[in-house]
Amino acid sequence: MASNSERKYFLICFTLLCFSILLLSYFPVMAKTRVYFSLYDDPGAVIIEHLSKAEESIHIAMYYFTDSQLSREVVRAKNRGVEVKIYLDSSQVDAQYSKARFLINEGIKNIRISSNRYLMHNKFAIIDNTIVLTGSYNWTASASERNDENLLVIDNEEIVTRYQNYFNTLWEEKHSPEKYQELLNHPRVHLVPDESEEGKVE
Repeated sequence: MASNSERKYFLICFTLLCFSILLLSYFPVMAKTRVYFSLYDDPGAVIIEHLSKAEESIHIAMYYFTDSQLSREVVRAKNRGVEVKIYLDSSQVDAQYSKARFLINEGIKNIRISSNRYLMHNKFAIIDNTIVLTGSYNWTASASERNDENLLVIDNEEIVTRYQNYFNTLWEEKHSPEKYQELLNHPRVHLVPDESEEGKVE
């Protein structure tokens, strides 16, 4: 037969166990932030990994987008049914190596151009509304091969929500239809007619 001290010890352990279970039920697994540095950690490969795993949506706000591997991975995501939205600085309409024209030619029509007459200097992407990729890392070959850059991968729900709300504001309120039309009229853009979208410019 257990002594009083043993019963008290068992009761304390049982109470702590119940409290731990209760805490776990109210608080999700701790969010993680991971950091990668160009020339050391290959942030480009990290971005490709997350793009390849996207199931629902990819929302990109990028100052400079010239990386061929990343642009092809975005197209693959679109082709498997992922919603893709790309918001770019106005320089990307006619910058020599900009992938805006390639993305349009590959059927990605959800592209908007910033109306900021200075710089749209953001560099982030939101994957499935659960992960944010951000940092100094532009989606360029220079960022991958030559520059000292950083990339953060964040899965904190509150932070992701703030980024998504900010992206929505840029997308809805700070885009230039004129710049988008300029992109469509670029000599290196070759639109394939789509009957369901004929005559429609977003």
